[in-house]
Amino acid sequence: MKKLIWIALLASIAFIFTSCWSIGLIANAAATAKAQSKRNQEELYNDLSDSKRKEIIKQLCETYTPQNSVLVYGTFTVGISPEKLVFTQMDTTKPAQYLEYIGSPGGLFKSGTNFFFKPCIPGGRYHATYRTYTDGNTIHNTYYGMQGNTIHDFTAPTKPGLYFYGDKVAFYNWDEYRRTYSNPTTKEKYAKHEKDLKECEIESLKYLLKFYNETAWEEVINNRLQELGVEVGGKK
Repeated sequence: MKKLIWIALLASIAFIFTSCWSIGLIANAAATAKAQSKRNQEELYNDLSDSKRKEIIKQLCETYTPQNSVLVYGTFTVGISPEKLVFTQMDTTKPAQYLEYIGSPGGLFKSGTNFFFKPCIPGGRYHATYRTYTDGNTIHNTYYGMQGNTIHDFTAPTKPGLYFYGDKVAFYNWDEYRRTYSNPTTKEKYAKHEKDLKECEIESLKYLLKFYNETAWEEVINNRLQELGVEVGGKK
């Protein structure tokens, strides 16, 4: 009889322990899911609708302002622009950050395909880790890994504000370069498809404004457009 009582007691203890462990696992999973959900709400993905992008951007701009972050924008004027281009902030002295480019619809030799990122960390070193683009019926995926450099990589200025990434020429994988004001490299065979860098920046800023209007960045973007000679709100 005593033996049966001990077996019953041990079974009860085991049940209680297992139940507590299970409850702990469930609570842990729930907390992880909640944190992941919050992270996803704060991420800006290229495949989101414009309305969802604007919603997330307004939330981000409550934290990432022209006083504490850098807004990066640019263009693809030659070649096939990516459907997805993912970056990771590599400077370990600064906060980690996932970055995905937000681009307008692109295509082969589509002039003025514009893109931007969510606000970046000043002085952050952004390394491209993944890219995908479609050529005809073929989807190309490139995994760059965490080592080395890519043609897409950039370092955000240490001073908060706007940063023009430049114009990316991406003709497949074998002929890529980036034109900037300080390095306006071009190739004769693509030159007729390229736009003047100033025109590239103006178009990119206008695309940027479509999403960052009614945020603290709107005034900064308009000021830059005026510097480039564009009339904004009756002012030039």
